[in-house]
Amino acid sequence: WTAQSECECYDFSTMYTTLPHADMKDRLRATVKRLFARRLADTRKRFLLVRDDGSHEWLNCRRTVVAGRELLLTAEKVADMIDALVDGTYVMFGGQTYQQVVGIPMGTNCAGFLANLYCFTYELAFIERLISQGRTELARSFQYCMRYIDDLLCLDVPRFREFMYLISEEDRNGNGLYPKKFLSLTLADSGSCVPYMDIALRSTRSHGLYTAIYDKRLDAKYESIRVIRYPSMHSFISGSAKYGIVTSQMHRFLKRCMRSQDFTYNVALVLYRMKEKGYRNSDFWARVRCFLRRRPEIYGGGKSIGHWCACIRRNLNALVAKRVKAGPYSPSRP
Repeated sequence: WTAQSECECYDFSTMYTTLPHADMKDRLRATVKRLFARRLADTRKRFLLVRDDGSHEWLNCRRTVVAGRELLLTAEKVADMIDALVDGTYVMFGGQTYQQVVGIPMGTNCAGFLANLYCFTYELAFIERLISQGRTELARSFQYCMRYIDDLLCLDVPRFREFMYLISEEDRNGNGLYPKKFLSLTLADSGSCVPYMDIALRSTRSHGLYTAIYDKRLDAKYESIRVIRYPSMHSFISGSAKYGIVTSQMHRFLKRCMRSQDFTYNVALVLYRMKEKGYRNSDFWARVRCFLRRRPEIYGGGKSIGHWCACIRRNLNALVAKRVKAGPYSPSRP
């Protein structure tokens, strides 16, 4: 990765509302059957046992299941269940009942999984076509293209736009990735500093590619919207739960912030918001010190708890004095 590398983020602008039921059911059925066939070939197991606690195991023969606690599934049974989920959406309006025949509702528990698997079938077919054609270098260039449901990130994939869509919606053997009619992509951002989910991806000559925290609620376009963060100090939630916010957020920042400057700034931002809500300084600073004491190795180690607290306090004082304005990116943005 270099400073000239291009980072692009895309959104599926009309994913859930345009998914075609027939194509969706056909592709998911074929994928499920392929999965079961592969499992049978590798392990000679053809049944999937699923328990109500979420655990599962593969079996090579049928067995009696505990009613209401276990399900014994075959490939055909799983495919039929997916068909029922896709087809079984009804809406009542004006005293009439309507069946949804295009798209799936976003609010159901299964919607994200169905949409994700549907996109995966096209992505898998695309990579397999490239490999079968001997275009392994092109296939390898897509290894830094990743998707989380309807958010897609390309890290230096220069030919992505060339292969974004299938040449023809009827030609499922074309060179492209997605059918444009059903899975239309919109470029959300590009350049050397782009947001993806709650992460800011940045590229500089001195540091290469690194990640930080991104909070879109702090974008200028949302300034008029009042965002309520963290419970009131006077709520009936236990003190350990309220002040536990500090610890949980520090865990999050440590995993996402590759640079210590971003980590200390975001910790200070949490303390600033808690201070505004009347939380006691001594209690949230105790949480900060406890976290740091248990992780002396952070950012290479060698720095004392006092050093990290001083960095956090410096950022906190700047926020309190309004010398730094809270924004979606930390002040170290290039």
